[in-house]
Amino acid sequence: MGNLASFYQEVDDIIGMYYDSTKGFALNYEQMVAAQQYFNRTASIAIEQMDETAMSYGNGVPTLPPDHPDTLAMILYSTTQAVHKANNTKGGKNYKVIGNLSICQVYSYWEDYYRAHVAKDLGILKNELRADIFGDIRLLRNSILHHRAVALPDIEKCRLTNWFRKGDCIVIDKEKFEFIMLHVKREINGIAQRLTES
Repeated sequence: MGNLASFYQEVDDIIGMYYDSTKGFALNYEQMVAAQQYFNRTASIAIEQMDETAMSYGNGVPTLPPDHPDTLAMILYSTTQAVHKANNTKGGKNYKVIGNLSICQVYSYWEDYYRAHVAKDLGILKNELRADIFGDIRLLRNSILHHRAVALPDIEKCRLTNWFRKGDCIVIDKEKFEFIMLHVKREINGIAQRLTES
Protein backbone atom coordinates (compact mmCIF):
# COMPACT_ATOMS: atom_id res chain seq x y z
CA MET A 1 0.00 0.00 0.00
CA GLY A 2 3.04 2.30 -0.28
CA ASN A 3 1.82 4.13 -3.40
CA LEU A 4 -1.67 4.61 -2.04
CA ALA A 5 -0.34 5.74 1.35
CA SER A 6 1.92 8.24 -0.42
CA PHE A 7 -1.01 9.61 -2.38
CA TYR A 8 -3.06 9.86 0.82
CA GLN A 9 -0.24 11.94 2.32
CA GLU A 10 -0.17 14.20 -0.75
CA VAL A 11 -3.92 14.76 -0.38
CA ASP A 12 -3.48 15.51 3.33
CA ASP A 13 -0.71 18.00 2.54
CA ILE A 14 -2.95 19.79 0.04
CA ILE A 15 -5.78 19.94 2.57
CA GLY A 16 -3.37 21.37 5.15
CA MET A 17 -2.10 23.95 2.65
CA TYR A 18 -5.68 24.96 1.84
CA TYR A 19 -6.56 25.55 5.50
CA ASP A 20 -3.23 27.29 6.23
CA SER A 21 -3.77 29.55 3.22
CA THR A 22 -7.33 30.51 4.08
CA LYS A 23 -6.29 31.26 7.66
CA GLY A 24 -3.49 33.42 6.26
CA PHE A 25 -5.95 35.28 4.02
CA ALA A 26 -8.12 36.04 7.04
CA LEU A 27 -5.10 37.32 8.97
CA ASN A 28 -4.00 39.48 6.01
CA TYR A 29 -7.44 41.07 5.96
CA GLU A 30 -7.55 41.60 9.73
CA GLN A 31 -4.04 43.12 9.80
CA MET A 32 -4.81 45.53 6.96
CA VAL A 33 -8.06 46.64 8.58
CA ALA A 34 -6.33 47.06 11.97
CA ALA A 35 -3.50 49.10 10.41
CA GLN A 36 -5.94 51.33 8.56
CA GLN A 37 -8.00 51.88 11.70
CA TYR A 38 -4.81 52.74 13.62
CA PHE A 39 -3.70 55.36 11.06
CA ASN A 40 -7.24 56.68 10.85
CA ARG A 41 -7.27 57.21 14.62
CA THR A 42 -3.71 58.43 15.13
CA ALA A 43 -3.03 60.39 11.94
CA SER A 44 -6.60 61.20 10.80
CA ILE A 45 -6.04 59.57 7.41
CA ALA A 46 -9.34 58.56 5.83
CA ILE A 47 -9.74 54.85 5.19
CA GLU A 48 -10.95 55.70 1.68
CA GLN A 49 -7.64 57.49 1.06
CA MET A 50 -5.66 54.51 2.35
CA ASP A 51 -7.75 52.18 0.18
CA GLU A 52 -6.44 54.06 -2.88
CA THR A 53 -2.83 53.82 -1.65
CA ALA A 54 -0.52 51.30 -3.29
CA MET A 55 1.00 48.38 -1.48
CA SER A 56 3.51 45.94 -2.91
CA TYR A 57 5.55 42.82 -2.33
CA GLY A 58 9.08 42.65 -3.56
CA ASN A 59 12.64 41.54 -3.14
CA GLY A 60 15.44 43.67 -1.79
CA VAL A 61 15.86 46.71 0.40
CA PRO A 62 13.00 49.20 -0.02
CA THR A 63 15.28 52.23 0.56
CA LEU A 64 16.00 53.10 -3.06
CA PRO A 65 14.35 56.24 -4.37
CA PRO A 66 11.28 55.64 -6.56
CA ASP A 67 13.10 56.79 -9.71
CA HIS A 68 16.08 54.44 -9.21
CA PRO A 69 16.23 51.84 -12.07
CA ASP A 70 16.45 48.88 -9.64
CA THR A 71 13.29 49.87 -7.78
CA LEU A 72 10.85 48.43 -10.34
CA ALA A 73 12.93 45.28 -10.72
CA MET A 74 12.46 44.56 -7.01
CA ILE A 75 8.66 44.91 -7.01
CA LEU A 76 7.06 41.55 -7.70
CA TYR A 77 3.44 42.47 -7.04
CA SER A 78 1.67 45.77 -6.55
CA THR A 79 -1.95 46.59 -5.84
CA THR A 80 -4.05 48.95 -3.74
CA GLN A 81 -4.98 48.43 -0.13
CA ALA A 82 -8.64 48.17 -1.20
CA VAL A 83 -7.87 45.33 -3.64
CA HIS A 84 -5.70 43.63 -1.02
CA LYS A 85 -8.62 43.68 1.42
CA ALA A 86 -11.09 42.49 -1.22
CA ASN A 87 -8.82 39.60 -2.28
CA ASN A 88 -8.38 38.48 1.34
CA THR A 89 -12.01 38.91 2.39
CA LYS A 90 -13.77 35.59 2.99
CA GLY A 91 -14.99 34.46 -0.41
CA GLY A 92 -12.62 36.89 -2.15
CA LYS A 93 -10.33 36.18 -5.07
CA ASN A 94 -7.62 34.46 -3.00
CA TYR A 95 -10.13 32.00 -1.53
CA LYS A 96 -11.46 31.20 -5.00
CA VAL A 97 -8.00 30.64 -6.47
CA ILE A 98 -6.71 28.40 -3.65
CA GLY A 99 -9.79 26.16 -3.80
CA ASN A 100 -9.59 25.77 -7.57
CA LEU A 101 -5.83 25.21 -7.58
CA SER A 102 -6.00 22.69 -4.74
CA ILE A 103 -8.36 20.32 -6.54
CA CYS A 104 -6.30 20.68 -9.73
CA GLN A 105 -3.21 19.70 -7.77
CA VAL A 106 -4.90 16.61 -6.30
CA TYR A 107 -5.93 15.51 -9.78
CA SER A 108 -2.44 16.07 -11.20
CA TYR A 109 -0.84 13.93 -8.51
CA TRP A 110 -3.43 11.20 -9.10
CA GLU A 111 -3.50 11.18 -12.87
CA ASP A 112 0.14 11.93 -13.64
CA TYR A 113 1.71 9.52 -11.16
CA TYR A 114 -0.27 7.64 -8.53
CA ARG A 115 -3.12 6.20 -10.59
CA ALA A 116 -0.78 4.06 -12.72
CA HIS A 117 1.18 2.84 -9.69
CA VAL A 118 -1.90 2.05 -7.61
CA ALA A 119 -3.46 0.25 -10.58
CA LYS A 120 -0.30 -1.84 -10.92
CA ASP A 121 -0.50 -2.66 -7.19
CA LEU A 122 -4.08 -3.84 -7.82
CA GLY A 123 -2.96 -5.90 -10.82
CA ILE A 124 -5.02 -3.90 -13.31
CA LEU A 125 -4.36 -1.35 -16.05
CA LYS A 126 -4.39 2.37 -15.29
CA ASN A 127 -7.54 2.93 -17.37
CA GLU A 128 -9.32 0.19 -15.42
CA LEU A 129 -8.93 2.16 -12.18
CA ARG A 130 -11.86 4.55 -12.27
CA ALA A 131 -13.65 6.59 -9.65
CA ASP A 132 -16.51 9.05 -9.94
CA ILE A 133 -14.76 11.66 -7.79
CA PHE A 134 -11.63 11.69 -9.94
CA GLY A 135 -13.75 11.82 -13.09
CA ASP A 136 -15.55 14.85 -11.66
CA ILE A 137 -12.31 16.55 -10.65
CA ARG A 138 -11.00 15.97 -14.19
CA LEU A 139 -14.00 17.80 -15.64
CA LEU A 140 -13.71 20.62 -13.10
CA ARG A 141 -9.97 20.91 -13.76
CA ASN A 142 -10.47 21.09 -17.53
CA SER A 143 -12.77 24.07 -17.13
CA ILE A 144 -10.56 25.72 -14.51
CA LEU A 145 -7.27 25.39 -16.38
CA HIS A 146 -8.35 25.42 -20.01
CA HIS A 147 -11.36 27.75 -19.91
CA ARG A 148 -10.43 30.26 -17.20
CA ALA A 149 -12.76 28.66 -14.63
CA VAL A 150 -15.82 29.03 -16.86
CA ALA A 151 -17.67 25.72 -17.07
CA LEU A 152 -17.34 23.86 -20.34
CA PRO A 153 -20.37 21.86 -21.59
CA ASP A 154 -19.02 18.53 -20.29
CA ILE A 155 -19.18 19.87 -16.71
CA GLU A 156 -22.75 18.59 -16.69
CA LYS A 157 -21.39 15.03 -16.81
CA CYS A 158 -20.19 15.32 -13.20
CA ARG A 159 -21.72 12.60 -11.07
CA LEU A 160 -20.99 13.75 -7.52
CA THR A 161 -20.15 17.43 -7.93
CA ASN A 162 -23.09 18.48 -10.07
CA TRP A 163 -23.02 22.13 -8.93
CA PHE A 164 -22.28 23.86 -12.23
CA ARG A 165 -23.81 24.26 -15.67
CA LYS A 166 -22.21 25.31 -18.96
CA GLY A 167 -21.01 28.92 -18.69
CA ASP A 168 -21.06 29.07 -14.88
CA CYS A 169 -18.05 30.48 -13.08
CA ILE A 170 -16.39 27.60 -11.23
CA VAL A 171 -15.56 28.46 -7.63
CA ILE A 172 -14.52 25.68 -5.27
CA ASP A 173 -15.45 27.30 -1.97
CA LYS A 174 -14.81 25.77 1.46
CA GLU A 175 -17.94 23.59 1.44
CA LYS A 176 -17.24 22.26 -2.06
CA PHE A 177 -13.56 21.74 -1.26
CA GLU A 178 -14.43 19.73 1.86
CA PHE A 179 -17.02 17.70 -0.05
CA ILE A 180 -14.47 16.82 -2.75
CA MET A 181 -11.73 15.96 -0.25
CA LEU A 182 -14.10 13.78 1.78
CA HIS A 183 -14.96 11.82 -1.37
CA VAL A 184 -11.29 11.57 -2.39
CA LYS A 185 -10.45 10.11 1.01
CA ARG A 186 -13.41 7.72 0.82
CA GLU A 187 -12.15 6.54 -2.56
CA ILE A 188 -8.64 6.04 -1.19
CA ASN A 189 -10.06 4.01 1.71
CA GLY A 190 -12.07 1.89 -0.74
CA ILE A 191 -8.95 1.20 -2.81
CA ALA A 192 -7.06 0.33 0.37
CA GLN A 193 -9.75 -2.25 1.15
CA ARG A 194 -9.35 -3.75 -2.32
CA LEU A 195 -5.58 -3.94 -1.83
CA THR A 196 -5.91 -5.79 1.46
CA GLU A 197 -8.33 -8.26 -0.14
CA SER A 198 -6.10 -8.97 -3.15
